[in-house]
Amino acid sequence: MSDDDVRAAIASVRTWYHVIELAPGVLTPGVYDMRPHLHSLGLPERFNGLSVLDVGASNGFFAFHFERHGAARVVASELPRITDHDLPRWYLQSRRAELGEAALADLERHELHGGFEVAHRALRSRVVRVLARVDELPVRLRERFDLIFCCNVLIHVRDPVGGLEALARLLKPGGLLILATPVDLSADAAYAVFRGDPARAAWWVPSEQALVALARFAGWHEVRWHGSFRVPTTLEPPDQAGIMGVIHARRPAVADDGRGEATRG
Repeated sequence: MSDDDVRAAIASVRTWYHVIELAPGVLTPGVYDMRPHLHSLGLPERFNGLSVLDVGASNGFFAFHFERHGAARVVASELPRITDHDLPRWYLQSRRAELGEAALADLERHELHGGFEVAHRALRSRVVRVLARVDELPVRLRERFDLIFCCNVLIHVRDPVGGLEALARLLKPGGLLILATPVDLSADAAYAVFRGDPARAAWWVPSEQALVALARFAGWHEVRWHGSFRVPTTLEPPDQAGIMGVIHARRPAVADDGRGEATRG
């Protein structure tokens, strides 16, 4: 694709979640620009030979980063449909009735799928995309990964312990989970703030202690608080930037493989 073709393809998608450089100097717009924050996540400098699962990949910024820095295989997961968000049934039914099927399909094209497809084509990427909810991934994926990366997903899951248990089934022995999620750091205690925001599919914002405890309760080993950082978005003023907390964890010694069979690390 020429640079002009890339720019036209970018313009064909109304909503971009991530800022991604698709050609030298050619950037997508995006709600989040994660490029300045890569170091805050504790990512390896290189992913040589690793298999990586990017959970809730959206437009694919991180998935393409892993591929560009040497990963042998990258799988990027995302929801199949807008109505697959983990939300109360009454809200999903009201949205479906309000929008209608044609408008829903259009919204899904621009918010869930279009950006990734454009970026994948422009970058000539080999990243594999899987459309599934977090709790469906252990059944949909018949492989295990060296690294699981999960950013800004846990807030959208009503059962964060269940989500963390599902991810544990997808990691190889010795594998690493890097998880980032919005956190509340206003008190030194284990708690979670209930957001209850259906428009943003937001449920829980844990404290540092609660996030670490959630991972341990879900069976993860060597759970470590890596740190936190502010992430400005185009949706809020800079002084209202949210705080993202990061944990690293290792695969449980015994994890269900998704077929009802326990596997030992």
